[in-house]
Formats: sequence, structure tokens, C-alpha cells
Amino acid sequence: MTDFEQLLQQARKRGTDKQFRRWVSFQPSCISGRFSEWVDGVGRCEAAHVRRTWMGSGTGKKGEFCCVPLTREEHLNQHQHGEDFYAPKEWWEQQALKYLRLWISG
Repeated sequence: MTDFEQLLQQARKRGTDKQFRRWVSFQPSCISGRFSEWVDGVGRCEAAHVRRTWMGSGTGKKGEFCCVPLTREEHLNQHQHGEDFYAPKEWWEQQALKYLRLWISG
């Protein structure tokens, strides 16, 4: 079993992927540290998927628990220009694992 598979098992014990994505949306952007918007005094970002085959992702498939917080503008740039617009793919993988670990640690 890979480290990621072990993290997935722990994450599933804590909650659902939907709950994780909601939690991610309340975190500041992993790129700028900002929020996209404020709703009732609470900052919000978008839960942006990081897709890697080892994370259970692929063309047309988003893996579980593989999101990072981005502002709306950053998320659009991720889609329009690719992840390399901001950082190399290894950085994105590290960020996805960082937020998964934070979620698990609750």
C-alpha cells in the first residue's frame, strides 16, 4: 500500500470527499494566501483539483481528496495555462498532500 493510499484510508475515516472540498474552500489560496471572496465575513476560495494517475485521477476523472485552495483567478489560470503557469508539478503534488494531511489531522 502506498503512502497516498494510507492517507486516503485515514481521510475517509474523517469524512467524505465532499466535506474535504468544502473544508479546502475555507482555506486561503496555496499560491497567494488570499481568498477569492468573503461571505458573511468568512473568506472563501475554490477547491481546485490536482490530477495525477497515482491519486486516482485521469482524463475526465477527479480523484478523491486531491484538492488545493485557489482564488477564482488562480483556478482559471490553472485551467487555461496549466499548472506550470504557477509552479512545477512536484509543487502541486506536495500541496495536495499537505492539505490532505491537514484535513486528516483535523
